[in-house]
Amino acid sequence: YEEAGEFIAGIIRAYCPELAEYIKGILEEANDPISLLFEPVLEMDPVVFADQSQHADIPAFMSPNASVKWFENGIREGGAALLDNFKHHTNPLMQLRLFNLFCIFQLIRYMTLLSAFYCDEPVRPILLDFSGMSPSLSGVARASEMSYTQIYKAVNRFYAWGYATWLKDKGYDKTTLMSSETPLYEDVKNSSKTCKSKSGTAERDVLWSMAKERAAELSEEEALLAFGETMYDMLAIDASAHPVVYLKALGTNSGILYPPDKQHPNKRFSVSQDTLEMLLRCCVGHDEIITGVEIRQRLWDRFGIIVGHGQIESEKLKTGGMILQVDEDALERNFLSFANKLEAMDFAEIMADGILQIRLGGGTR
Repeated sequence: YEEAGEFIAGIIRAYCPELAEYIKGILEEANDPISLLFEPVLEMDPVVFADQSQHADIPAFMSPNASVKWFENGIREGGAALLDNFKHHTNPLMQLRLFNLFCIFQLIRYMTLLSAFYCDEPVRPILLDFSGMSPSLSGVARASEMSYTQIYKAVNRFYAWGYATWLKDKGYDKTTLMSSETPLYEDVKNSSKTCKSKSGTAERDVLWSMAKERAAELSEEEALLAFGETMYDMLAIDASAHPVVYLKALGTNSGILYPPDKQHPNKRFSVSQDTLEMLLRCCVGHDEIITGVEIRQRLWDRFGIIVGHGQIESEKLKTGGMILQVDEDALERNFLSFANKLEAMDFAEIMADGILQIRLGGGTR
């Protein structure tokens, strides 16, 4: 978590420098009642992290494609709106909480976009479920599950591509790999218990043998990808952590994925009230009044989120490769549930003509 925090902090400093300075100021003041109450038990000399941009030498940011630029712009615009709201918000601890949720969501979004950054894949939409029903009863809930499934499969494909690229850069070819021994996981400190067991060794050997069998009938490039996929599968056995497990834990702990049970196999995007407030404050200025059409466009532009049905949503769902298992009426009902949720939070008003007006206001209203 610490390294990921430093990574996303560097990105936010790069694209939202004013927001970063504002948060730094809140942390330095720490004059709210709760911070003062805990001052006696805090470290006298806390560790101060250097202002460094860990993302600067990452290939995607060095030569950004359209997806990277879209990601950067979403952080820039969302961060600017969040800062505008913070300046009119009265509770510094709540601001820090919302900022943490902003960082977590952008970190998840970064992981979901890796295949678009490097493998020329389409952007996979995040379909938020506001149905309040189980997937067996709601087409939107089922589609949101599929949205999450497509995203983690895209993460898997990126890592397989990454390992294949690494093999090629290290000078490995199909012939060399076909005669190679089963590779060993060398990070002993972060290895799993299974990694050191006999069963783990046997399982690795079987996977590597199967990769060789598959690669025998494939071209050079396809063979490297097959070995890359297998190395990624072996990581799940050997390492104490795994990208998809991390993605699921991060989303579940922060109230972005549901159900909250960590062991539940099927997750969907259904956000907590705090996370929803963060998303709204990243899309609506403190003195703005926007419509339902505008909020849907901003949620997509700044977070890759879909909540309802319209021309924008239909296009994104199709280009994102989602096999839509929910009809237009169900998506419209989902948006109506979203609107009712905003109204219950006192962040919106449904007018007599049915038009949704969203306005947040400041903390002193």
